[in-house]
Amino acid sequence: MPSSAFNKVILAAGILAVAGVVLKNTLVPFKTGDDDPPATGPAHHPASSDGSRRDRPPVRPAFAGEATPESQAWLVSLGKLASRDPQQALAQLAGILDPALRSLALTSIAAGWAQVDAPAAAKWVADLQPEDDAARAALGLVPVWATRAPADCLDWANQRPPGTLREMSLVELADAWGSAHPQEALTRFLTLESDEGSERGLQTIVTQWALDAPQAAVDSLSRMDPASRRDELLQAALVSLSNQDPDLTWKYSDRFSDPGTVEHVRSMALEAIAETRPQDAIKLAATRGNSETLLAGIARGWASADDAGAKTWIHSLADPDLAAKLLQEISGEP
Repeated sequence: MPSSAFNKVILAAGILAVAGVVLKNTLVPFKTGDDDPPATGPAHHPASSDGSRRDRPPVRPAFAGEATPESQAWLVSLGKLASRDPQQALAQLAGILDPALRSLALTSIAAGWAQVDAPAAAKWVADLQPEDDAARAALGLVPVWATRAPADCLDWANQRPPGTLREMSLVELADAWGSAHPQEALTRFLTLESDEGSERGLQTIVTQWALDAPQAAVDSLSRMDPASRRDELLQAALVSLSNQDPDLTWKYSDRFSDPGTVEHVRSMALEAIAETRPQDAIKLAATRGNSETLLAGIARGWASADDAGAKTWIHSLADPDLAAKLLQEISGEP
């Protein structure tokens, strides 16, 4: 992996590793050249946390904007040291008392070590306790390993016992592998036993594939054997695409054997279209019979952008019972 790409892995992992961490003025000065080891360590001050978390994956918190450039540079330097001398990097880790900074350092060391000996880094990650430490280290390990030997990385992740480390590793691998080789990643993930990690991994692969290459994703998923979860995965892909290209989602919505699934996907497409083009959404729904499911999608999307306009349209409907249902739909009440 080129140095610039490695730095991005370190920085991205650092940015996602701790929730609400404030590291202002906690680091001593140091150099960050390729041959410069990290400084003897940062000062140790308690870190605050607001407990915020990203939607995907739940095990990966969000990093606060208060993190200093110095803290990120120190993490890059630590990762470079790990790629040259993992044991020396681990010695640096032992001197970090701040829990928040330590979690960032775990990610950096794992990413650096994975550049030169991913299996050895993986063994270290698997042995880390508590499991949250192992999961944070895997944030650095998996993206690097996935670019070089994704099948080996999958074997390792699949051997982890149920828990945070396994789930996070599989999702991270699905993200990295699926972005580069979605068909290959999908084929391998479909061979795994179903659990939280493998299922979220499959969702990650197909949803990202649809966003990156909609035509190729939909065509490939449509050709799958129906017994291999074709409709389920195709639905996930098209629903994810609905925000980016709802017209394409509508176009491909007839590629399901189940009429209920077709209606659901069309409703999601209309919901997205109605946010900016409600009249177009109304016309599309009319071509398919104006079912309650489709009109509910329009109502939700239109109301999210223009509540008054959506209600005016709903009140204009000839069927008062339908209008009442749609008003209830946008009210959020059961």
